[in-house]
Amino acid sequence: MFVYLLSHTYSVGVDKNNEEDRIIGMYLNRKSAKRTLLEYLHKKGFESHIDGFCIEKWEVDNEFQWEEGFRIIGQA
Repeated sequence: MFVYLLSHTYSVGVDKNNEEDRIIGMYLNRKSAKRTLLEYLHKKGFESHIDGFCIEKWEVDNEFQWEEGFRIIGQA
């Protein structure tokens, strides 16, 4: 089974090196995610960053591939 994750990301800060991420919702089909995206295009904050929307297809009951762990950026 697959779901569709709707998120929004944009760069912030003086030098635009940081990102703000928001998960808007998760949907059973792409059509529902797209419908919500179209609604959010006109909401305060989102309307000035319309290129920050993303719809991703995710498989349910599946790991996110972290077998090797992770490292913190800036640390060896």
